[in-house]
Formats: sequence, structure tokens, C-alpha cells
Amino acid sequence: MSFKLGLIRIFYFLTFIFLCETSWGQSLYPSNVSYVGDFSSSSDAADYWYINSGGVRSTESFDTYNGQHAMRVETASSCLIFNRDLLPFTKQSGTTYTVGFYLKGPTGNQITVSLKNSNNAPDEVSETQAIIHNDWAYYKFQLTSSSSSEIDAAKVKIKFEQSGIYHIDVIHVKDLITNDIYVNALTGSNGGDGSLNAPYKTIQQGIEAWNPGGFVYVMEGSEYRNNNFNEDINNISNYNNFSVVNLESNNVADADLYNPLVIRNYQNQSPVIRFDGSGGFVGKYNFLEISGFEIIGPNQNITYQEALDNRSIQDNYYKGRGIAIWEGHHINIFKNIVHDCPNSGIRINNGDYCIVSNNIVYNNTWWSANAESAIVFATVKEFDQASGIIKMRMVANLVYSNENRIPFYKFGSNACIGSGYGCSDYNKFVDGNGVYVTRNNQVNDSSGNPNPNHPTSDNPFDGYTYLANNVTYLNGINGIVVHKTDNAIVTNNTVFFNGANPVTNELPDSAEWYQNNSQGRQKNSGITVNNSKNAEVYNNIISTRRSDDQAFFVSGATVSNGGYVENIKRANNIIYNGICQNYCSGNVGGDYGFNEDINPLFIDESTYDLGIEVGSPAIGTGFSHDYLPHYDLSGNLRNPTSVDIGAYVETAHTLNIHSVDEITKNNFYPNPSTGIVYIPNIHSGIIKIFSVSGVLITTFPFNNHYVEFNKLNKGVYFIQVNDFEIKKLIIK
Repeated sequence: MSFKLGLIRIFYFLTFIFLCETSWGQSLYPSNVSYVGDFSSSSDAADYWYINSGGVRSTESFDTYNGQHAMRVETASSCLIFNRDLLPFTKQSGTTYTVGFYLKGPTGNQITVSLKNSNNAPDEVSETQAIIHNDWAYYKFQLTSSSSSEIDAAKVKIKFEQSGIYHIDVIHVKDLITNDIYVNALTGSNGGDGSLNAPYKTIQQGIEAWNPGGFVYVMEGSEYRNNNFNEDINNISNYNNFSVVNLESNNVADADLYNPLVIRNYQNQSPVIRFDGSGGFVGKYNFLEISGFEIIGPNQNITYQEALDNRSIQDNYYKGRGIAIWEGHHINIFKNIVHDCPNSGIRINNGDYCIVSNNIVYNNTWWSANAESAIVFATVKEFDQASGIIKMRMVANLVYSNENRIPFYKFGSNACIGSGYGCSDYNKFVDGNGVYVTRNNQVNDSSGNPNPNHPTSDNPFDGYTYLANNVTYLNGINGIVVHKTDNAIVTNNTVFFNGANPVTNELPDSAEWYQNNSQGRQKNSGITVNNSKNAEVYNNIISTRRSDDQAFFVSGATVSNGGYVENIKRANNIIYNGICQNYCSGNVGGDYGFNEDINPLFIDESTYDLGIEVGSPAIGTGFSHDYLPHYDLSGNLRNPTSVDIGAYVETAHTLNIHSVDEITKNNFYPNPSTGIVYIPNIHSGIIKIFSVSGVLITTFPFNNHYVEFNKLNKGVYFIQVNDFEIKKLIIK
């Protein structure tokens, strides 16, 4: 494979004739220089896409998959969009079209894509799929036309079948038939053809047979293992096995933005990857999606003494990673369970446009001497010049029980003798964090080197890093670390009882991997910001293992004192246990920076059920800001006007958005209204107002036959009177 981080290669389009391209209009075809499906302009959504009265369309720069903008669609029931005349499309009879896009929306809701010969023509052919993930994922629909449209008159219609908030990006059309690849370790064969009836046996076979445009579907059954796997754990003979999946194989074709390499579990099955070499998925690649796997490393079979003896040798058996992308952009890793890896569970180096979301990552980083953490972004490498947008995301991950048990060792040419950092006699743990972003700005690392991809302030990485809705507990040191990374947004995370490694006065500890330690960890076990600028820290719940641990700490001198740190924004964070060391007051309009000694009323902290109960002081007391996550860790919509603090919202004051589908024609009037609504037969009571996404906006009493809604902005709402049926209301 030729690995490219530059311009997108669309080589296979040369073999097709695009009858629907025009010389004067914009295009849905990514091979056309006038392609506009990636919303490069803030007006693209309105200029090129019609939406019916059931929804509200806007262009958003906060939540995008690629580039500066994406289209946001909000609907109270269902709505549809299709291309306007400025975005012409000619449909030919007998041609199979692939319609693709990146989408996020409520999991389980349905989207239907169809082809039409004109605005008013009936749907000719359609396909419906369920949304698999409430964060970004790639979707494709293959539709074969049975008739031809007039020139430039055809429409691609996308219908959102249920209520909710949706984001869509990079909408594109190809007249290309693509075949999916199927893999089954139990029934597959090395001589299979990759079809559903004759699947391949290994994932490696699947990705090497993959052609751009298709998906690689992996089935459950037997485990997927690396070559030379050590079947007898009591007689290990192969200590340097390679990964189960090598993404850098020369036989793997290049992907692009419109044809990502999607490696996904088949129909909600649970395929298992087990490795005892360098990892599960390892290598360099661009435009990649990995989802739906359980990935298991050999931690449970390794002893402390074995790993300690290998500290200066560092065989693959003791340093494998679940998913390790060493260089790449447009990487999307979601809904995986990654555990018992000697090194990181999920790691991306030299990346851009990367999303790690809704993964469960636990019992990792035990036996490696590389001082790694559970989920890591390191040394970002800019793909494009887009600035001021979120490009690196760790969202809604459950991360626990990841700790270092072997002291860091500088391997190879950096090896050193003595007790210095990473040298032969070094015996202190400084890593083993939950969520960790590191070495992304120009501040030198421990070896005296800045980010090699952006070494000077003349060429910084201008994208934002977004850490939201993560839950971290029982990790070795901190729950979340922003280390030498500018423009980080840390919002609505729950960080609980981290700092599993002992501090110095707790030594010697009973665990054998602490017996040789003369120093314990630093007293940080919450959220730490180190030598970074322009960080934003909002709405987090933090509770440390020790009451004298630092729950929040900013490390490094300020610019005014000759250092690097500046512009640390903070608002409405709760500290349950531990200390706010510095930067504790609020400074961006919230009620406070860090409110200490506040019990958030977790559902059951003894079992790490860290949702919040009714009556929690975290309910409705958060700070509303531009980067507030739309959903919580469980997929419940957040109320942007009454923000719950932490990774979970309390669901008793949130309307289930799926109940919106059952709403019938209301009987108050007028509707639509300019502000005053009359309610027949009811003299007084309680009014509840919900947004179209089902979130409670406000509650207030009334004592007349009418209610004034003059303070509501124009739009669609739901109102409930005295707990009767919920009705739709339009304010115009």
C-alpha cells in the first residue's frame, strides 16, 4: 500500500462514465471539481439542500466530520432533504448508484435514501437503514434506477424517519457497484471468495481483498488470532509475534474520504480478536473505521516478574496494543471493548480528524515499560489547514482499571544507566492514566524534543481536541490528562476514584509490583492540564481516591512568568473528593470554577454506577457553552438550557424523544401561534415545555384559559398540560 497523507486519490473513477455531470452546476460526484457535498461554505446547506416543513436545517461548524462545516437537521417527528436545482443530478435507467455520507444521530432511528426523477415524482427506489451509533459513522446505500430522469432533474432524497437531532457531512454519489467482504473465523476458508456464502477466514484476507466502496464485515464464532499464537500459556515460545491485522500490508488498497475502509462487526454480532503479539489492529492508514470488536491481550497470562525481566528487552508479548494507528487521518474507532493489553488499549500517533468514541477500555497498560495510558492521542499531524474546529475527539468512553506496573524504561538508543527518568534503576510510576493527549504543541518532551510534526509556533496544530462524556475510574494516576496540547475542550466527564497507584507514604504496598518502588506516584488523580494553553474545562465531576490528592491541577509556568501556560477557562465543575490546586475560580461566566466538597449523589458509587440520582446538585447547574455535547454517555439528549454536570444526565426530567413519534394533532389554538395559546376546558395547572429533541426547557403554573409564550423563540415545541398528552406547538 502506498501511504498518502496528502491529496485524496480517486483512481477508480477513471473507469466510469459520469453521464450526470454538468459544466455549469455544482456536483454530488466527488470526482467532479465542482463537488460540494462536504459543506465547505456556511451557506451550502441552505443553497444546495431543500428541507420540508417537518424539520429545521442549519450549517454547523462545531460538530463536523471533515472540514469547516456539516449540516444539522432537527426534527420533531420526521423530515426529508433532497438536492436543490443548484445541485443537478441526472439519473440513468439501469445504473446502480451508491449514495454515501457520514452521519450522527440517535442510535436505532432510521434513515431512508431514495432516488426520484424530479421534485414531485414518487420515490423510484429506496433503502432504509438503522443508525448504529449516536456519534459519527459512515453509511452507504446502493440503489439501482429503473428509469431515466430529465437532464439535471433527478433528486437524492434522505429521510430522517424519527424525531431527533442529526448531523450529516460529505454527501456524495457514485455510479459504482461495490461488493462487501465477509469474514468468518469459524466457517470461512482461505480459499473463499469473501462472499456471504463463502467468507474469508481471517480479517487480514478480508482487508487485502477489499475494494474501495465496500465494507469488510466480520462475524463472530471462533476467535481471530495472530499467526504463531501461543496456545499453551505455560510454554510460551513466540515472544515477538506480529499483529492480528496489519494495516500497512502492501496488498491493502488506499481508501479515501468517499470510500473509507470500514471494518465492522456483522449485524450486531460480537467478534473477538485475541492477540499475543504487537496488537489487534496495527499500522498506518487513512480514512479508516473500526467498530464492534472485543479485543483481548495477554495481560492475564503474564506475571510481574516475567514483565520486569523483559523491561530492557521489550518483546512484543509484553508491549502489545489493542488498536495502534501510527499515522493517519480520518480515523473513527467506536463501540469496541478493549482489555488486557500490555500497552495502550487504543492509541493514535501522528493523526488528524480522529474520533475514539463509545469504547470500553479496561485492564490495559499493566506490563509494558513504555509508560503508556489507556486511550492516547500523541504528536498530532495536520492533514489540512482547517482551524478553529474540533479535529481530535475522545467521546463517551468508559475507561477503568488501567495502570502501569512496570517502571518506564528508555529503550534502544535512548537507554541510560542510573535512577534518572526512564533509566535502568528508575522505579516510579508517572503514567497509566485513563484518557491522555500528549506532546501536541511546541513544548519539549523529556528528551528535549517538541512535537516533530509541528515543532515551532510558526506552524502550530490549530485544530481543537475534544474530551467529553468520558467516565474514568480506578486508573493508575489521573483520569484525564491534557499534556502539552493546546486548544483542548474538557467537558462533561466523570472522573472518579483514580490514583490506584500508591503515593509514597502508602509504600510498601501489598501488591508485588509496588514492592521495589522507593517513590510513589504524584498526588494527582483527577484532571491535569500540563504546559498547555487555551484549555476549556467545564461541567466535570471529579472525585479522587485520596482526600489530599489534586482533583484539578495546572502544571507549568504562565507566559507572564516565562512559561507557556495561558488562557485556562473553567466553569461549573464539581469536586466530590480531593483538592483544586490552582485556577480554581470561574472566569467565563459560569457560577464558579470548581465547587469543592459537593456530593453529586451517584446512583451507586460502590459498584461504579456513576449516573446521578434525582436531587443531585449536578442537575441543571452546569454551564451552557458552544461545545456542549448533544448527548450523554448513555445516548440521552442534553438540555442546553438546563445543563447536567458530568457524563450522564439525570433522566427523570428528560422526555424520551421516541415518545414524540406518538404525538397527535393538538387541540389548543391558535397553532401555529404568535405567542398566546388558548387551552379549552382547563382553568389552571402546570405547563411543561419541551424542545423538539425531547428535553424539558421550563415548567411554570397558569391560572387562565390561555398561556403567553412570548419569550419563546420561533420554532417547534412540545407542551404538556397537567401531565396530560403531550402536544406539538409551533411558535411563528
